[in-house]
Amino acid sequence: MAYLPDQGEAYTEGDEFVDGSEVRYARRGGEFDQAEMLEVDESEPVVVEESLEDGEEAELYDDDEDDESAGGLSRPRSDAAGALAGQGQPRTRRVAKYRYNIPDGIKNFLLYFQRQVRERNVYEIHSVYEVSWNKFTEKFFKSTPWPGVESIIPIVGEDPLFLTLYKELYFRHIYSKIGPTLNNRIESWRTYQELFNYILNSPSPVELDLPNLWVWDIIDEFIYQYQSACQNRTKPRAKFHADERRILSENPEVWSTHGVLHYLTALVAKSGIIGTLEREAKGTAAAAGEGGDEFSKHSLYKMLGYFSIIGLVRVHCMMCDYNLALRTLDPIDLTHKRGLFTRVTACHITLYYYLGFTYLMMRRYVDAIKTFTTILLYISRTKQYHTRSYQYESMIKKAEQMYGLLAIAVALCPQRIDENIHQVLREKYGERMTRMQRGDETAFSETFMFCCPKFVNPSPPDYTVDPPVNSQANETLQTQLRLFMQEVRQQVCIPIVRSYLKLYSTISIPKLAMFLEADDADTRGDSDAVRAYLACFKHKTHNLVWAGSSTTTAATHNNNNNANATVGSTPVSSGKVLSSSDVDFYVDGADMVHILDSKVVRRYGEFFIRNVNKFEEILKDIKSNTAAAAIAAAPSSSSSASSSSTQPAATSAATKA
Repeated sequence: MAYLPDQGEAYTEGDEFVDGSEVRYARRGGEFDQAEMLEVDESEPVVVEESLEDGEEAELYDDDEDDESAGGLSRPRSDAAGALAGQGQPRTRRVAKYRYNIPDGIKNFLLYFQRQVRERNVYEIHSVYEVSWNKFTEKFFKSTPWPGVESIIPIVGEDPLFLTLYKELYFRHIYSKIGPTLNNRIESWRTYQELFNYILNSPSPVELDLPNLWVWDIIDEFIYQYQSACQNRTKPRAKFHADERRILSENPEVWSTHGVLHYLTALVAKSGIIGTLEREAKGTAAAAGEGGDEFSKHSLYKMLGYFSIIGLVRVHCMMCDYNLALRTLDPIDLTHKRGLFTRVTACHITLYYYLGFTYLMMRRYVDAIKTFTTILLYISRTKQYHTRSYQYESMIKKAEQMYGLLAIAVALCPQRIDENIHQVLREKYGERMTRMQRGDETAFSETFMFCCPKFVNPSPPDYTVDPPVNSQANETLQTQLRLFMQEVRQQVCIPIVRSYLKLYSTISIPKLAMFLEADDADTRGDSDAVRAYLACFKHKTHNLVWAGSSTTTAATHNNNNNANATVGSTPVSSGKVLSSSDVDFYVDGADMVHILDSKVVRRYGEFFIRNVNKFEEILKDIKSNTAAAAIAAAPSSSSSASSSSTQPAATSAATKA
């Protein structure tokens, strides 16, 4: 324990408490408000006071809830400010600071962590990062920050690389458990600057190896904190303090859109990952390592560049540039079952979520349905292996969002999907899907608001104006919702027209107008309105569909008969215009609609394969249970056999005697 001294003495940085421990956080001038000695726990914040400059308001700060983290930025409490001002006391402000007496277990953990980073032991680093760090966090720092860098320097020494990695984890913990202050946001940005500049500016590959999970989390957290900063800039005026606006206006480069895109693009270019992926698509997997420089062959640079491509897709999607997001993803072969994105589950899910949402917003509903179905099947088969992961909850939440987006896509473009996914979809969104199929706009908007990503405004507000210009919260979200609902309203007529066309092989436009008049009063028997509906039906049911694997490359692969060859795929932004409806028609010169009912051939192969696999699993369970029962019965049978064999021997011995 440490103690704060009594009233009447001013303490500054470097002075000592009565027990000799160093003062890490001290007041700047003035006198302590309380005259008694305060007992301070190492894991609790030390409440000290700061003298205020001229013009500053004496305010107490409390935590405010933030949508994107466990807590929010501090905001002033006017009632406490008035109370202090009315007492005629020195102009001071109470501030909560943390100081620690670091336990020996944490010291040993940090030293072991540092040694593994220096030795580039990826396996042990992965264990420390995923298991040990989270265990110590839950035990010692569940609601408090880890010790600051100044506190661990006496333990680990002046090791710039390890201290930078530690600060990355330190601020990530603050974002997830406590809630960042404005100073935390600025220092975290500078930490990422230090890390990325160290990696990018080195003339040769740096002597650092990190597990793929940590590399992905660095990119993922970097984008998340950028998103959080953008949303913090657009918070309401009542929560925008004058000091915060001044600091933000003095640091325009902090979490700027240009800076974030610069680092992600620089990592992609430095790693040469696009060239590596192109070589993999053209020839063998071994040929991928023949070209390129030393950076493209280094595991850290390769994975950073690869994950940065996916990060750029996420950023472009958050900024509503869906076309650029798809073109950014073109170098990655999604048909490769062992692609690099499959090495980290969170990366795999994030990639397919933003790809599917991009397809949805570009009206490529067939591709969106295929994308969501593929990743949801993967999650349903593998989620039992991730129950102990710290990312399990976020994975389940992302799956819930993708089920909602799949419900929207199926409502707008009815398609046959996997039976298991369809059953889960009915359980989660059955009632809402029925409403969407009837054209209920509220059901569409509610589902979209819950399932869409967090959009950002890339341009910062003008902090010199009160209130700041261009700082309206949710403006980007409302714009995207308005555009999406406009598309939904244009497709309301399609299910109605389709239902009547499926009843006839030929039907006249006046007769169809008479049928539609009962459902839509706007037609009123107007043939021109019916023709507009039919044109809308044709237009909305024809869209781009991704071809998937390249047939030319596949044929070359089969002719070469090379076991190591990889089948290339067409870019995800490409596609052919195909009809997504099971009803096709044309209108002749006599205003007759001729319907061509193209029946969809049902595929029974998947059904039989799935049930055969289930029967095989049942047989394996039966055999394993039978074998276990036989093994359990073996000792008793052997003991009975041995007793029965010894009994005749004893009888014969007795007879001889």
